[in-house]
Amino acid sequence: MPRTATHLTSLLVTLGFLAEILLLPHCSHAISVNRSALQQVPARCREDQAAALLGVKRSFNFSSPYLSATTTLSSWREGTDCCSWEGVGCDNVTGRVTALDLPERNLYVGDFHASLSRLTSLRYLNLASNWFTSSQLLMYGFESLTQLTYLNLSHCKFVSQVPVNISRLTNLVTLDLGNTGMKFDLHPSTIMANLSKLKELHLDGGGITSTTPEFFKALASHFPLLEILRLGWCGLSGPIHPSLSSLHSLTVIYLGANSLTGPLPDLFTPSNFPFLRELVLGGNNFEPGTFPLGITGLKNLMVLDLSEMNLMGPLPDSFGNLMSLTELHISVNSFSGRLPWALSNLTNLIILDCQHSGLSGQIPWLTSLTRLESVSLANNNFTGPVPLDGHMYPHLTEVDLSNNSLSGTVPASLFTQPALQTLQLEANQLSGAIDEFQNPSATLTLVDLSYNQLTGAVPTSFSYLTALQTLELEHNNFTGTLDLNTFLRLRNLSEISASYNPLLSASGDGNEVEAYSNSSLSSLDLACCNLTRLPLVVKYLPELQYLDLSSNQIHGEIPDWIWRNMSSLNLSHNHFTTVGQPQHYVTIRLSIDLSFNMLGGAVPFPLGASDLDFSNNKFSSIPPSNFLQQFEVALSINLANNELSGAIPYSECQSGYRALQILNLSGNNFSGLVPPYLLKGCHELAVLNLRGNRLNGTWPDDIDESCNLRLIDLHGNHIQGRLPRSLARCQYLLALDIGGNRFVDSFPVWLGQLQELQILVLRYNNFHGPLSIPSLVRNNSTARFFSRVQIIDLAGNGFSGDLPPDFFKSFNSMVWDPKGVAEYDNIVLVEDGRSIYQVAVDVAMKQQYMRVANVRTELVVIDLSSNQFSGFIPRSIGNLTLLHVVNLSRNAFSGKIPRELGQLARMESLDLSWNHLTGKIPQELATLTTLEWLNVSYNDLSGRIPSGSQFSTFTSSSFQGGNRGLYGCPLLVKCNLTFVPSPSSLLPTPVPEGSLFDDIVLWLFVGVGFGVGFALTIVLQVVCSGRRKKIARS
Repeated sequence: MPRTATHLTSLLVTLGFLAEILLLPHCSHAISVNRSALQQVPARCREDQAAALLGVKRSFNFSSPYLSATTTLSSWREGTDCCSWEGVGCDNVTGRVTALDLPERNLYVGDFHASLSRLTSLRYLNLASNWFTSSQLLMYGFESLTQLTYLNLSHCKFVSQVPVNISRLTNLVTLDLGNTGMKFDLHPSTIMANLSKLKELHLDGGGITSTTPEFFKALASHFPLLEILRLGWCGLSGPIHPSLSSLHSLTVIYLGANSLTGPLPDLFTPSNFPFLRELVLGGNNFEPGTFPLGITGLKNLMVLDLSEMNLMGPLPDSFGNLMSLTELHISVNSFSGRLPWALSNLTNLIILDCQHSGLSGQIPWLTSLTRLESVSLANNNFTGPVPLDGHMYPHLTEVDLSNNSLSGTVPASLFTQPALQTLQLEANQLSGAIDEFQNPSATLTLVDLSYNQLTGAVPTSFSYLTALQTLELEHNNFTGTLDLNTFLRLRNLSEISASYNPLLSASGDGNEVEAYSNSSLSSLDLACCNLTRLPLVVKYLPELQYLDLSSNQIHGEIPDWIWRNMSSLNLSHNHFTTVGQPQHYVTIRLSIDLSFNMLGGAVPFPLGASDLDFSNNKFSSIPPSNFLQQFEVALSINLANNELSGAIPYSECQSGYRALQILNLSGNNFSGLVPPYLLKGCHELAVLNLRGNRLNGTWPDDIDESCNLRLIDLHGNHIQGRLPRSLARCQYLLALDIGGNRFVDSFPVWLGQLQELQILVLRYNNFHGPLSIPSLVRNNSTARFFSRVQIIDLAGNGFSGDLPPDFFKSFNSMVWDPKGVAEYDNIVLVEDGRSIYQVAVDVAMKQQYMRVANVRTELVVIDLSSNQFSGFIPRSIGNLTLLHVVNLSRNAFSGKIPRELGQLARMESLDLSWNHLTGKIPQELATLTTLEWLNVSYNDLSGRIPSGSQFSTFTSSSFQGGNRGLYGCPLLVKCNLTFVPSPSSLLPTPVPEGSLFDDIVLWLFVGVGFGVGFALTIVLQVVCSGRRKKIARS
């Protein structure tokens, strides 16, 4: 929200109304009476007026459970002069109430007393920022207040239509219904027709349902004197109607945060709005366009907000004409070029907001803008030095130049600005050392210099920034030692982050225990700081909640005092060998990460944290029973890649909000059965990873309807038997990986009905038989059958028979939808606070079997290799246009390679090797510009190898083995030597480009002799290879 330049105007208008209310009746009376009457005592409040006010008071609830009222109106007592009551103003002569001013009292009002309508002399009514639960105030007798000139009911939480009886308040000058929740459902003229004196209209946050042109035309027709128009967050849609330009007296136009569309009209010019001081159009849906030049002629303009406007192109140099400008908001646009140098002429500028605006180049020097309070130029492409070097800005409180490409050094003068509170220079290319400085700021609370290339020692002058709360220095190249003792003397300092400064170390010997007791430090981040031991000062920091010492070289024992209550502890990627067991139950609210150390023995418990990661250590034991209960508040438990063995012990699962969601016991030596309670009793469990153990036996077929599992990974165990049919009850299942086991079953066609399933891995089991399709799917084009699957891996089983042409028909997630919007991201199964689990899967592609961590939604794979499929390859695979990997190798497919595979424009890896395919390689495959790996070896293919940019990069191994009829680069054998040309074939024919080499090789072999011919063939192969490189370069 921009700072409203009209606050002063509104205040003056309000005071004027009050003065008019209190003084005008007195002056009018003085004309007709003796001057001595001016000396008489002001009239007391009339009894009927007091009675009406007491009726109003009975409407207020001063002890509401929803609000804490700031007044009880204790002065409103029967028998006292109501003209002296809180918030009441009277006419000095008549004693009638003319003003009621009770804003921001947090008064709760149910049924409003109708006695307000008896205050017929009321001219000023302000009940803003109270809570009215009904609209009776506006519905009954309100039209009797015909003397009202000022009405303010803003922020009163009405939920109703703007009442039509407001139209009878014909003397209204100011009407403020902003943020009341009222709807403007009637035709605008119904309410506006009689309010011709109106100068201020505030309807912010209301609901205007009439068409925007209709509403603007009504404004222009009925409010000729209008000066202030505020219609932000009103639901306005459609274009701005040109009739708005007829309201020449407007000083404020606020149309921000609506749904206005169309091109931005060229209305805002000095001829239309000569007095305009505030223009807010930001946050609408205008068509892309350039900066409206007419605005730069508005010499009186003080506030300009064109943020989020789809503006593009350069900013005009005529910006320098806006000499009165105090606020400039042009953030979230797509401008090009630089900020105009004329910006330096705007010496009245207080707020400069150009974040996310697409600007680049050097920022103009801001030395002449001495009134600046806020500079926000983040997330652009600015280069050059920080534009605030060496000058004092007495009012500057906020500087945000983050996420640019600024270079040079950090001016030390920034840390001495007298009013500066936040300094954000992160994510630039600033370098060099920071000089020590004199007269450190007493107001600076945030310094963020992270993600730069700063060197040298951390200035000791930082320790004299007495108001400092947050110091961010991570991801730089600072050297030397960060003396924690010095910084802990700053009593307001709550966060220090100096991580990923690999040449920086930190010291804190713990010798100033008394000083530490006053420390407010709650977060200490020293990851990757070349530490070799724990800073002892950590032991004595009473407010410490977040400690990250990961990725250092700390050896030895994790001391038991580390287990005191805190929110997050990260000691991962160090060299700890032992861990002190907690002496009592420890509550760490968020996370404990001890992963990637050399810790052995028993897993430490009892510990309470939502996220426990003890993976990649040498832990060898867990509690023999009820081990999940030892971590009773854990949402995620990761014990992967340790040395745990034996059966997974029985344990009860928690229920409700704090129930376990993620359990990862992969990469251990567990044996025995898959624990039935994990599949039946843990109702909130979403991720079960038991991969890479020695589990055996059958999978219990008793999964109940409460299954909430989204990932099951049992890959690489010895589980046998049938796949349990009760798995179909896991309706939210997204990924199932049971590869590398001993399951014996037919294809689980019933899994196709799981509408969330995206990843199915059955590879290397003993599944067998044909891939059947339910008749419902075969006969119904809209039936769902693996409709969301993006990775299906059936490799290494005994599947056989023809691949049904309709098998892939409903694989909708593998088909590009021209109407859809592609939004690719990591597949995240659980995200609850810090408990995040991202899917990983093994994929055979490009002649490698690789682990894809953090699988993204655009990775699309079909792997049917190493089975016994036969018959033709279905042409329908060519419809799956999002495929990246297709592996049909080591089967018994026959027939031709479908030319429809050339439609797979995103394919990176295609393996059809070790089949019985015949015919030519389709030329269409040469159009696949993303194809990085092709293998058609060990088939019966013939003909010329297609030419194309990607085919020129493939080696002979992609085609060798069988395929005796294939010829062309890169094969050494160019064609079949047993071929005897017919007479007609000896006639002269046009020689296609590329075939000359083949013909030369043939006749050299036949006519010259094998030895010489073979030698020449080697020479020509080198020539051919050079030609391929030339093609690749072109």
